Amino acid sequence: MTREELAENIAITIKEYVGLDNHNGPGLKLSINPESLFVSVITESEMLTDIAESNEAIEDAAAAERPASEDATDYQVARNPDIYPVADFEKSSSSGKVVLDMDAIMAVAAKYC
Repeated sequence: MTREELAENIAITIKEYVGLDNHNGPGLKLSINPESLFVSVITESEMLTDIAESNEAIEDAAAAERPASEDATDYQVARNPDIYPVADFEKSSSSGKVVLDMDAIMAVAAKYC
């Protein structure tokens, strides 16, 4: 996937979930899986649930105390998504309408591609 394709995917995901005509508040997060580049928008409570599940998987692997458990821990950490506030990718236009900040989106996409 190219940087431009990832940026377009991020923009589409935010537009579809948030709906820029009806801004949905500060609790929304952009989630990007660094391994698969899967992009989604989640709520803060979904983010906290994901963190708890990830921590549980890491603790389970650590409790096993064998070389395979280290691999499982590394795998789980690699699967953890990077989280960004959706508000970081929005800005107000001169007319006061909320629009996407494509410069910010491209900057994040550059981290992955």
